[in-house]
Amino acid sequence: MKDSSSLPAQLCRHLIALCAVTALGHAAAPARSAEPGLFPPDVALRDQLLRARDAGRLAAPAMMWPVTAATARAAGIATSPCPSRVSLGMQAHDGERVVLGFGDGTPVDWRVSAAVCASAGDNAFGVLRINTEELGDERRTQLDGSHAGFIWNGVLVTAGAVERFWGPGWAGSLILGDNARPVPALSLRRADATRAFETPWLAWLGPWDAEMLLGQLQGHTEPRAPNLLGLRVEAAPRPWLTVGASRAIQWGGRGRDNSLGSLWDAFVGRDNTGTNNEPGNQLGGFDARVSLAGWGAPIALYTQWIGEDEAGYLPTKYLTLFGAETWFQHGGWRWRAVLERVDTVAGLNDEYPGTAYRHFIFQQGYTQDGRVLGFSLGTDIRATVASLHAFTADGWSLSLAALNGRANPYAVAGLPYAAKSPLRGLEWRLRAPLGRDTHIEVRLGRSQYTWADSTPVDETITGMSLEVRLP
Repeated sequence: MKDSSSLPAQLCRHLIALCAVTALGHAAAPARSAEPGLFPPDVALRDQLLRARDAGRLAAPAMMWPVTAATARAAGIATSPCPSRVSLGMQAHDGERVVLGFGDGTPVDWRVSAAVCASAGDNAFGVLRINTEELGDERRTQLDGSHAGFIWNGVLVTAGAVERFWGPGWAGSLILGDNARPVPALSLRRADATRAFETPWLAWLGPWDAEMLLGQLQGHTEPRAPNLLGLRVEAAPRPWLTVGASRAIQWGGRGRDNSLGSLWDAFVGRDNTGTNNEPGNQLGGFDARVSLAGWGAPIALYTQWIGEDEAGYLPTKYLTLFGAETWFQHGGWRWRAVLERVDTVAGLNDEYPGTAYRHFIFQQGYTQDGRVLGFSLGTDIRATVASLHAFTADGWSLSLAALNGRANPYAVAGLPYAAKSPLRGLEWRLRAPLGRDTHIEVRLGRSQYTWADSTPVDETITGMSLEVRLP
């Protein structure tokens, strides 16, 4: 089975050029004096950024998370990526959650965490987060969320395990979301995405952002410890239009060729051989968001197309996501309603069932520690997801999400869900402040599905979390 994708040769060259230019820091005017730091995926912050973008107050594209401090500041958001020096968190959940979207993170049975955040001058920052958690019969202590970085010549250089989410969707990202644990990686990122190129040859792209990351995947045994190269470029050529291109290369691993030559072969597309000598597994594709706010309608339409293979140096065997969102204010709350359709059966007409996020060389697939790096429910899912989010200025938030769909519609062996399994989920979430520095969140929901062993599941989902920030 061939399961690699390569972006067009021209786009590959553009990605190389943009990332190289970003690393050198000469592509655009130097970044403004910026507070360093990153904001991980956060629903309330995302609503603020999108409102600023749709109202014309934010020029940056803002479809790639984590979001830089420069982007948040340009949107008029005063929140700091390091709001307290020390924070403590506790959470517990019961039941298998079907509804998992942007900002939900990796589900666990329980987790206790402590974090210390610090900055050094105007250009360096660091976060140390220690998490002790349990999922099933496994208990572990890890450093997810820990990272450190500095700004050099307009480039944000970061090392650590940072939650990422690439694309315009709310129900999930088809290529890199926060459903799985963050991948420990070294990253180069544009520090200030509010600026356009100065050269007239590229100025038409408008404000743009780019990231290149190189990390190592965990939880793999065949082969062990493969690498991940991620590339994303996004731009805002018009106030109403945001476009992005993403690429992920799963490469190397213990017992395989980990040389730069092998990585280069994967990068330029010389890897789709169908033999065990392929350097890697790839996904690549495009996304776009169109806002109608400039024409008086608080509506945005968006889509994401990610190819699991290539033909003629173009992505093919697409996974697709289509969505629409609207926003308004009522009763002192900011409201956002979203409707999405997700299809992870590969092919525009579902011609290639059982191939998404799977590969004959990387036996654990496109995963990090057992969870898919793309859409949370994984391979061969067709679902409609509706969600409603509401926020207040003093820290209250409310979310309601419903999912209805089918899993494994073509009865492919080896998938986690039974053939034509129904997928239904409903989840309600309320977050409330308990004073200035303390928040509590409660969840309640239902999940219905059938496992591959024909075991039907119909269960109640409960959860609670508490976060305390110390001055």
